[in-house]
Amino acid sequence: MDNSFGKAYKLCSKRTLQEVYEKGTEVKEIPFILKYIDKSDPNAAAFQVVIVVPKRKFRKATTRNQIRRYIREALRLNKQELEMVLNEKNRQLALFLLYVGNREPNFHDIERKIKKLYKRIVHEINLE
Repeated sequence: MDNSFGKAYKLCSKRTLQEVYEKGTEVKEIPFILKYIDKSDPNAAAFQVVIVVPKRKFRKATTRNQIRRYIREALRLNKQELEMVLNEKNRQLALFLLYVGNREPNFHDIERKIKKLYKRIVHEINLE
């Protein structure tokens, strides 16, 4: 399976982004809040994600960018399980991932939480 995480995985549509934020199903795994909805776009990847790190909690842009990089890398390294389930069920998701922690995390903490989020999403998809 492809291990890249390119433009196909970015959620760029403002309409879809707003819909996910307002109507999405919420999953909490502190320090993350994940909202997701089903979407249908034949040209897109199995899931598309937008990553948000609030300026209110992290004033320096370099800190916010570092956290985003950690999150993107964790998503990329662990996406196979979620992609396989979505492809089996013939579904696509739009994800809104919000980092709500107060302190600057390290990569291993983020990766562990992303794995838990993926498992919870897979579990909820299998229940539907």
